[in-house]
Amino acid sequence: MKRAYNEIELFRTAASSAASASGLVSLDYRLNGVLNENMEPIYPSIVGAGSLTLEDIKVKGLKMFSIVGKKTGSDAVANPDLKKVVVKSSIRNNVITIDRTKFGAGLFRLRFEGKTNFNGQMNLKLRVGLPPFGLIGIPCTVRGTKDNPKIRFFSKKTDETESEAPKESMLIKNDSLPVKGNGFSVTIALARMAAKNPKPKKH
Repeated sequence: MKRAYNEIELFRTAASSAASASGLVSLDYRLNGVLNENMEPIYPSIVGAGSLTLEDIKVKGLKMFSIVGKKTGSDAVANPDLKKVVVKSSIRNNVITIDRTKFGAGLFRLRFEGKTNFNGQMNLKLRVGLPPFGLIGIPCTVRGTKDNPKIRFFSKKTDETESEAPKESMLIKNDSLPVKGNGFSVTIALARMAAKNPKPKKH
């Protein structure tokens, strides 16, 4: 996970929460869009869909989970170990729509879905299923960013995620999107990318 985060700029931008995770992931994503004169992606033009499989991931220090873990009194929720969790999503107009995703964390059963954007703003619905089987759950909404999440417990209402242009460091704003540009189409497929770089072979 950390290798993908460190080496793939688009992955780092779209999945900023990956900074708090380490382990093995598989990524299967199809993207289309426009490149600028420096052959860099123009973010408002990106359209795509695919899946990220968390093969064996350790999450530590992600504030959203830390807050929920404190509320439930569970370290397994605050710092979950995730195995074989498939996160499906799509990208359009700077907004990343995340399909409903379920996973276990200790005795708890969590479910989330919603939207985020390239500026890191979140608009998610979260359900915390209580032990023993998760049949009774606490509905939550998550707004803000990964570094400053605003979580409302016993709430189901979310607002529409803004289709904002990325920050200036992300190359371009919506109102300056050129009519013409170099198109690109790419399929990203990473099979079980590890957190660490492979060891060099001995000769």
